[in-house]
Amino acid sequence: RDRSPSRGLGDVYKRQIFTGCDSSKMYNREPFQCSFPDYFKQVIEEKYGIRVKRYNPSVGGMDSAWGVQNVKEVTDKSPDLVFIGFGMNDGGKSGRTVANNIKRIMSKVKEQFPDCEFVVVAPMVPNAEAGFLSTQGEFPKAFGQLAGDGVAFVDMFSFHSKLLERKDFIAMSGNNINHPNDWLIRVYTMNLICLLYTSDAADDK
Repeated sequence: RDRSPSRGLGDVYKRQIFTGCDSSKMYNREPFQCSFPDYFKQVIEEKYGIRVKRYNPSVGGMDSAWGVQNVKEVTDKSPDLVFIGFGMNDGGKSGRTVANNIKRIMSKVKEQFPDCEFVVVAPMVPNAEAGFLSTQGEFPKAFGQLAGDGVAFVDMFSFHSKLLERKDFIAMSGNNINHPNDWLIRVYTMNLICLLYTSDAADDK
């Protein structure tokens, strides 16, 4: 595909966390840190010397079924790369159901843009004490089965679970329920960036 700076790299993000909640910049408070979609855009531009066109149709509180019904918000932007981050608001649904919704989203996009690639992100762990943790623990396994040619998977749920063995939930959350704070936003960014460097290392072999 054409990856020239003049065209840029289209991308799309889905889910409330992907809107930027609870980055300090979103609420105009110090230290005014942006969310991980902005950081990731910056890294791609610097690493590959291209101009990235980023579009974010995320809407707070929506789930994967809503995503299936609103794929046109994605295809209207002629994307090259689509980030799909549903799951946090899909609590109560089985992992298989949510994964099937994500699969339908990708299929609808590929009908129009067969060369489009995807990054599927399992959500962070919601706070069980706040009553938000439900079936999200099923999602890493179900989402991971979607990975393959043109589809990468980032398992923030399992990574965050490991962090919770050493840090309190509120130390990593902006609302103490289901949003990352500035620190965990950087962890999201780190995990997404690792996709790029892992891919490059494989290409060099």
